[in-house]
Amino acid sequence: MENKGILSSKKLIVFIAIIVLLIAILPGQITNTVPLEISLLFFVIAMFSVIGIIRELDYAAVTLNMIHWIFMLIFFFIAPLIQTSFGFSAWGFNSMDNDNVTKSCLAIILWIVVYSLSGILIGKKIHLTGGEQREKISSGWLYIFTFLSLVCGITIVARYGFFNLFSRADLKAGEDAFEMSKAVGLIWAKCSRATIVFTEVLLVMTLIKKEINVSKLLTINTIVLILSCFPFALSRNEAGIIYLGLFVVFFYRDLEKFRQKPWYIFCFLGATLVVFPVLNVFRKMSLYDKNLFSIIYSMFTNLPMEYLSANYDAFSMIEGVRNYTEIADFTYGYQLLGAIFFFVPRSIWGSKPIGSGAMISQFQGQQFSNISCPLIGEGYINFGIFGVVLFAFVFGVLNTVFDRKYWENATSQNFSFIKIIYPFLPPCFFFMLRGDLMSSLAYTLAYVFIFWFLFKISKWHVRLKQ
Repeated sequence: MENKGILSSKKLIVFIAIIVLLIAILPGQITNTVPLEISLLFFVIAMFSVIGIIRELDYAAVTLNMIHWIFMLIFFFIAPLIQTSFGFSAWGFNSMDNDNVTKSCLAIILWIVVYSLSGILIGKKIHLTGGEQREKISSGWLYIFTFLSLVCGITIVARYGFFNLFSRADLKAGEDAFEMSKAVGLIWAKCSRATIVFTEVLLVMTLIKKEINVSKLLTINTIVLILSCFPFALSRNEAGIIYLGLFVVFFYRDLEKFRQKPWYIFCFLGATLVVFPVLNVFRKMSLYDKNLFSIIYSMFTNLPMEYLSANYDAFSMIEGVRNYTEIADFTYGYQLLGAIFFFVPRSIWGSKPIGSGAMISQFQGQQFSNISCPLIGEGYINFGIFGVVLFAFVFGVLNTVFDRKYWENATSQNFSFIKIIYPFLPPCFFFMLRGDLMSSLAYTLAYVFIFWFLFKISKWHVRLKQ
């Protein structure tokens, strides 16, 4: 039956399309800063994105495809249109002349078309089989996981120091005072935090089901979670993964009611446009800095100017990738191999590639190398236009399949791996869309593997009873 709500109304689509057209074309035409043909290309990107968002709302407000369209709208329409109007490029080595902007827009439109068609024609037609489900996780394992979580929390406090847990700058200072290799430190931190988050998910879901009284365990683990994963102390990407994921988990009982409510979208947009810039302040400033609040206040008063910053460099980096490949050629899958086998240490793989953003930065002679590379750019740097088509096809299919797998089982109150991990995948995918692929894939697979491993071992106790 057709949903006749306002969010799925064809009239609303037409109305939004007109508004988007005005936003895209009029300011640039009035000021003569954006040529008409470029405004029209941005309009095409915006229209696809808006229609994609509204179509997803008819299905579910929390999907990987929804995140894709929100990213397209913000990073490939709003931000670059403002940047083009001001002649701004996120990094000095990229040119925002009309020819380059046109080529970047055409690459984005190609991605959008292939991504949409692959999801509709293939992703929605793949037959899905039911995964492993359990009615409950035994109380014994809930105690074990809480104990493991507590141990992880204690090691985090011991490594960084209690008073260094509340901002990223302080956390870094504590880290520097503790001897541990960078690779080991990263693996240890991700595994510890993933274990704590996994335990929180199981306890929240168990409490909602009311089969076992876990209120005391949940209280203990929540304290451990807040101390070990304090938002100001984490990277924006990891903070988003953890807290936006837990936001969905809290609606576990009423997933079907939550499914088409726009709460998650508002929360996600608020995090992206407001919270994440604030978190960036704590990257360089201590929580105990006397100028902290004045700097945060100044940031809020200049929030619109965030679009003219490196935080919105995705569009510029597509041009950066094109510049790189014109001189140094494509990598023919070598960067992709580096992302897939991110876990192989450089002591074993001496020629292991660095992240694509860092590689382009070094190639251009920049000293700062912590630069993103959007997923479209990752496809291009590996295989050119074919890479853009390939990456769009693969992610279009996979995202649609994962979305269906989760929501087609939403009414079941049983535990399953997809129900535990899926709430954390949308912010992971947002990170992946912005890039680079190597770091985002490492974050994503670290959480996926730890969740999968802990979920698998949790059935051993059940087997012993049988």
